[in-house]
Amino acid sequence: MSRGLILTVGDSPEPLEFSLRHTKPVYVCFLCTAQSRSHLDRIVAAGGLTPSRFQVFEVTDKPSEAAILAHQVAEAHRWLQGRGLQADEIAVDATGGRKWMSSAATLMAGALGLPMAYVEAKYREGRPDPATMQVISLANVLSETGIVEAGRAVSLFNVGEFSAAAAVFTEMQQRVSEADLRELAGILADLSILLEKWDRFLHLREPLAEQLAAVRLRLARNRYMAGAAQPIVERLTRLEMAALAISRGVGPIILVDLLENAQRCRRRARYDDTTARAYRALEATAQWILRQKYGVETGAFAGTSAKLKSATLGAVQGFNGGTLPEKIALSEAWWVIALEGDPVAVQIGAENEKTGRWELSKKLRGCLESRNESILAHGFKAVGEKAAADLLDEVERVVCLALGEDKYGMFREQVTFPILPGLAGGDSREAGGKG
Repeated sequence: MSRGLILTVGDSPEPLEFSLRHTKPVYVCFLCTAQSRSHLDRIVAAGGLTPSRFQVFEVTDKPSEAAILAHQVAEAHRWLQGRGLQADEIAVDATGGRKWMSSAATLMAGALGLPMAYVEAKYREGRPDPATMQVISLANVLSETGIVEAGRAVSLFNVGEFSAAAAVFTEMQQRVSEADLRELAGILADLSILLEKWDRFLHLREPLAEQLAAVRLRLARNRYMAGAAQPIVERLTRLEMAALAISRGVGPIILVDLLENAQRCRRRARYDDTTARAYRALEATAQWILRQKYGVETGAFAGTSAKLKSATLGAVQGFNGGTLPEKIALSEAWWVIALEGDPVAVQIGAENEKTGRWELSKKLRGCLESRNESILAHGFKAVGEKAAADLLDEVERVVCLALGEDKYGMFREQVTFPILPGLAGGDSREAGGKG
């Protein structure tokens, strides 16, 4: 039973008397109008309350005073807490009073997270029949509004705003009463946090595979989504494989991972971040080709170039004043690949007729120019949507050529993040979670 009770008082004292006898609170706050205050002596006597154990809050009998009454509920709550009562020891009974009084008290009780009680009774000749009275516990209405947040959380998740999605899922978890849905909100909050880490490349140094596996198992057991969770579970299984592969050493899968990260930036209209990631993917592709096929490290070129053709080394030395450079940048890396006659270079560039030196295609160089002028590179311009999309499309083509369509598709399957279905209601549980 509640040790503290907040009651709205109307012109029918019998339900309130019954509520006090049933609940046996230690402290009580009465919310009344000047007219209903006339019943207080009778109600107080029925509850056996001494003056120190109750407080009266009066409000003008006008519907426009609903906000004032709501404020008085909060004041009553503070008064009860001042008597040493904890939050879970205080309840609100809005059986009595005018409809606007009950409505305001109910809403404020929900906002304060207080349980509700209601005295149910049948009426005979206009008065409640004591023989039919019973106190019924009511759910906190506002606790069910968490499902309203579900749509916003899912939308944020599906566009890649994982940090914001985690916050909304966490809030939702506190505002739903259904156990399976509350559990699901917690699972999706944890998943959002993990994907936010992946988005910030923390999967390169943290064991996300184990953490993803733990979330996957919890999701598979959750009963709210039932079969709709299966596509997400399958997607997480593939992500675990990717995380494990990346944790064991950076391989070609990182190239596709970079592009998927860039795509998520593009969907969030973060075009400077899109171009930065696309550029890095183009650079990393050249690094991978040189390492995989020729044993060359771009950051230690002079010491790792022994397997290159003598003609390639001669051309590089001639360009670098007779010596081999310690490091080579993106354009030089692709030039070396072209000098080796690599088929990828043949498809993304050609020899400049004036200089006689191989260079990236005009289209690719044009796309790179927008990146070079970006605030995240060497300039002070903001990259536009078209420029970001063009560069990303071109780099995807290059990576696909380097890896081959089959391997590119396989890696993309592994690093693509899941898409959540809707969560509000039975039909949405069958919506699937394909991503």
